[in-house]
Amino acid sequence: MLITAAFICGCTAPGGSDEQEEWIILPEWDYPEGSTSVLRSSDFAEGDYNGLAVYAVSQSSGMVQGDNGTITVIFANIGNSPVSIENYPPKFLIKNPADLSQPSMTVQRYPRGDDDITILPGENISYDIKWDSSLNGNGVGVPPGLYILEITDVMTWDGKTEMVYRGESGKKIAEIGIRPEGEILRKTIPVNMSEKREGVTITIDRIEATENSTELFFSVYVPEPVYNTEMDDGTIWSYTLSSEDRPGGYYRIDNGEQKYLWDMNLIGSSNYTYTYRSRIEPLSSGIGEISVEINNFGPLAGQWEFDVSL
Repeated sequence: MLITAAFICGCTAPGGSDEQEEWIILPEWDYPEGSTSVLRSSDFAEGDYNGLAVYAVSQSSGMVQGDNGTITVIFANIGNSPVSIENYPPKFLIKNPADLSQPSMTVQRYPRGDDDITILPGENISYDIKWDSSLNGNGVGVPPGLYILEITDVMTWDGKTEMVYRGESGKKIAEIGIRPEGEILRKTIPVNMSEKREGVTITIDRIEATENSTELFFSVYVPEPVYNTEMDDGTIWSYTLSSEDRPGGYYRIDNGEQKYLWDMNLIGSSNYTYTYRSRIEPLSSGIGEISVEINNFGPLAGQWEFDVSL
């Protein structure tokens, strides 16, 4: 079956890592008792970075449910000294961030290797991640979705922030789109449904369905941005809502399982109105309805519900 690329052509996969970001491949984490992951950030660099950059390029990044796909990961030396990596390749994870049934959202793991490699300045090596999305070979495949490829047991420095990823927390380097078999929904659906809760109006403006993803466009109107709430001890906590906040919530397709709206990004703001785009999986042309529940905007809790006929 033909596998169609879903990534925009270029050096890096959309949503992946920066080619100029420096990496350190850490020793394998031994999962201390009671711990499954570590995710830590700081505004200064503690690691001894020497020019290792890691990023993904597309060979086959979009595929039909049950197919096989390949993502090529590049390990490049952008520094001036040789870079050594022990136990190459590092550990990779494939996750479905919308899946609420698994705490880690991990659907496939690739263990560390046992090779020791050295990359000279200006050179790079590539490693292919091959994924059989039927997982156990039953031909059914994992559900359609926007999956992400991560590397764990690493630390990164982008010149401003150092990040440490351990265990089930990994650094995202690529996305893999899986679409359902058969005809895919391709159209723009005007919606313009609004709900007002807690003084905040959230509107689903439109839905744009394409072969590679489905995009939901929201606008949030906050006429009174100062939010006050009483704490358990009787004190009043004040917070100013802004474009730094995000709507959070869930969606269902035709009364299916509840999924998480994990990809929510600000795309515009004007006069206390903030516009966001959230991407979910490509949809079959036979889908009849998407149900969306927004249950917070930043720290402000509420329940904004929408049932959109397609």
